[in-house]
Amino acid sequence: MSSTELISRLWDFVHGRTSIRQFEELVYEEHESLSSIVADEKVTRLMELDFAKANVARLRFDVGKAIAAIEMPCACLRFPSSTTTDRGDIALPPLVDSAFALVEHCVETSLALIAKDPWYARRWRVSSGNGVANYLQEGCFYCCRVCSRSFLIVLDETDVDYLVLQLSARELAESTPQQLRERFAADFGRLPMPPADAN
Repeated sequence: MSSTELISRLWDFVHGRTSIRQFEELVYEEHESLSSIVADEKVTRLMELDFAKANVARLRFDVGKAIAAIEMPCACLRFPSSTTTDRGDIALPPLVDSAFALVEHCVETSLALIAKDPWYARRWRVSSGNGVANYLQEGCFYCCRVCSRSFLIVLDETDVDYLVLQLSARELAESTPQQLRERFAADFGRLPMPPADAN
């Protein structure tokens, strides 16, 4: 198993997407790979742990802390917290020559699709009232396989750029769809067209 895939599996446990039993199986099956990314003594402690009696919440916390300390290159770390990708203010990784290509690069290499929301797929107008109507595709929620950061990414077909909103794991887990929609509209200064114009 590659380091990136292993880290992704570990983050799944940290965020509660896999059980303590599945984590135990991962530790025993991949203990050699684990030793390549975390200190040997930590792997040894895991191998000796009685998983049936473990404090799961504490274990998730400790594993997350250990993973966060790993130095892993990650393209999505270059995203500002909220941006349209045509601003030119994103530091691009090697071999990526445009901000639009950066999002494409991240989707292909480090972002895992976790959910979609068709609510975003409609005509929008810029809130300044200049009459511009942009058509957006559905909202796609991604989690980075390397650093576990989460993003809402929406393609603006009219301007051919992406709207990228960074979300913490807690925000993504605890926010309702409506709360995420309201934050998206506030961050990007866009409001839906009147119902008659919406798809």
